[in-house]
Amino acid sequence: MAILKRLVCLANTLSPHPGCFAGKEMVNDHPEGWLRVVPDDSGVLSTAQFGDRLGLSSPVLLDVIDVHLAEARPMEHQKERWLVDSELGWRPTGRYPLHSLPRLVDPEPLPWPTGSSTQFGLNDQVPVGCLPQLSSSLHFVHPANCKVSVLTAGADRWNSRRRVQASFRVGRIPYRIWVTDSRAEIEYLRRPNGDYEIGATFITISAERPYRGYGHLFAAAIMGNDGSHS
Repeated sequence: MAILKRLVCLANTLSPHPGCFAGKEMVNDHPEGWLRVVPDDSGVLSTAQFGDRLGLSSPVLLDVIDVHLAEARPMEHQKERWLVDSELGWRPTGRYPLHSLPRLVDPEPLPWPTGSSTQFGLNDQVPVGCLPQLSSSLHFVHPANCKVSVLTAGADRWNSRRRVQASFRVGRIPYRIWVTDSRAEIEYLRRPNGDYEIGATFITISAERPYRGYGHLFAAAIMGNDGSHS
């Protein structure tokens, strides 16, 4: 029997490998823990592709969604992971108000240890041995200032591509992480390479699957106080 839960959507991966959306569970209008909802365990289907099969719209940031869950499918680095019911799916019930977003912000500091960085990032990777100790792979923050950068990154000009990165502080700790919010990427990749100051910003940070000994942090959603990406 499916388990019905309500959440506020705070991230949605449009591409597969793996497709998912995530948000804060709401119980009696009170935010509880994180839910990461995956359409299947194969990583082949995106959320949009799964929704198309059932005639469902793809979740949008700040949608309030009733989702039918088949069962918990935790992974060592993502304990909040659930498999959606393949027949019932989900149903949007409304929109979460922008003025209430601070209620959903997680406490500082971030749960991940600092001091480990990739070539282009800053405090953007976590040793794989630290991941099983964490209760969730997601964190919602509201830094007072955020800079979005569009840059060409890669080992050389043959293996490089334009990417979008967010730089901000949580407390006194600086972060520079890649943006995987597809809508924000589309918006910024239309612009020339450079830095764009966007002020106070809500960001959903996600720790993704370990790769070469590290789990990597990404900005899975990014939006200004007015709900826009810029």
